[in-house]
Amino acid sequence: MLLLRCISMASASVMTEEVTGKTMQQARELYQQFIGLVFGQDETAEATDLKEAAVLFAVRQFPSRRNCAALAWHTLAAALDGRASTTVGG
Repeated sequence: MLLLRCISMASASVMTEEVTGKTMQQARELYQQFIGLVFGQDETAEATDLKEAAVLFAVRQFPSRRNCAALAWHTLAAALDGRASTTVGG
């Protein structure tokens, strides 16, 4: 359980660093890249724009850890869209 919390916190911290100073559109693009990279939606996803977030690529192999790593990013997407909550995987 502690490992899952650490992944979530690390991902949230890295995400905050990556989106600070970015436009809303740039933040949405980073979200799409991150989700594509972690969930394997894009096998050729380039991690160059993700910088430190690319280290979380390793969680791709572990379904429960993917969701932990993506939680903060899904929350970011909901905030950018003006939604009060998120539905992960829906």
